[in-house]
Amino acid sequence: MVFVLCDTCVWLNLAKDPQQNIILQRLRSLVASRKITLLVPRVVVEEFLRNKDDIVSYLARRNQVLLREVRELVKAFGDTGKKEVATDQITAIANKMPSLGTSMAMAYTQIQSLFVDSSTVIIELSDAVKSSVVDMALMKLAPFHRNKNSLADAIIIQTFWQFVESEQRSGGEFIFVTANTDDFSDPNGDANNPHTDFLPVFGRTNAHFFINSGKAVNFIEENLVPPDVVDHLERIRSIKPPTCHFCGGHSLMPAGAVGRDLTGESIYYLICRECSQMTDVREAWEES
Repeated sequence: MVFVLCDTCVWLNLAKDPQQNIILQRLRSLVASRKITLLVPRVVVEEFLRNKDDIVSYLARRNQVLLREVRELVKAFGDTGKKEVATDQITAIANKMPSLGTSMAMAYTQIQSLFVDSSTVIIELSDAVKSSVVDMALMKLAPFHRNKNSLADAIIIQTFWQFVESEQRSGGEFIFVTANTDDFSDPNGDANNPHTDFLPVFGRTNAHFFINSGKAVNFIEENLVPPDVVDHLERIRSIKPPTCHFCGGHSLMPAGAVGRDLTGESIYYLICRECSQMTDVREAWEES
């Protein structure tokens, strides 16, 4: 049996990115055929349910702001004679936004159905995991190496770790999938490798670490996810998120505010969900 634990961010990405829908469908197929068993820590269920509505509304607002800003840029700087074509394309994209929301809602429903599938193992927070997480925090082991609140991340990796240890004699394969390379990957080498603090679990031949959910699915069964989807995830990972100019956080979204600098150039702002400060979008990307 192959046991698969996906970090919360992986489930949220599967829901919000239409290009990842095929990965979600392949996971559903693997579960239905009982080729894999999903491991879902209770904290993942809670994080997923808590964040899904915020992400839907955030993406809707972000897309509206981006389309409005692109429309203004085309109006101001577009080539004469080509503005109408560009505007028509923007309008066509805007008309597709409702269907994107419908697709996301369907994906969320499908993910929640996987959480309650009869084969899925929901893992409650145990005293053993609590104790291990405290030890990790005291010793500043990953994911506590970045001086941020990494409690949920620590619970997730420790839940996986202890499950692997408890099931070693089963002869199964164990797969951990995350998109959170900052907390789980080797900070001094290839992000595809786990942090060295996790080597006691991933040093085993039957425990595997992935930061690309497409590669994880293809590891289970070859060629289930097309190469272009796998490459899409790699491209997403290579794009560094903008950074808050004030607190250094990466949880930024369009503020819908526009100003002008001393030269008269337009300034677009992002607002930080962590400190509520607004950052000039140019500074946000320069700091990343």
